[in-house]
Amino acid sequence: MFADWAAGVSQSIDIQTIQRHVNAMVEAVFTTYDHDRDGYISHTEFDEIAQNFPFIDTFTVLDADQ
Repeated sequence: MFADWAAGVSQSIDIQTIQRHVNAMVEAVFTTYDHDRDGYISHTEFDEIAQNFPFIDTFTVLDADQ
């Protein structure tokens, strides 16, 4: 059954659809976590995001020196 479904999946990438989804995700993050509405995610706000999404912790470690 999966093979039948996979055969119908388009191989081409629809850049506009991807961009629309990325924009929606970014907007959702800023709406939820940019508490002071300054258009930036501060370190404190990012720490709050990282607590809710453990997979982001890797980025916190990578950016710890900045």
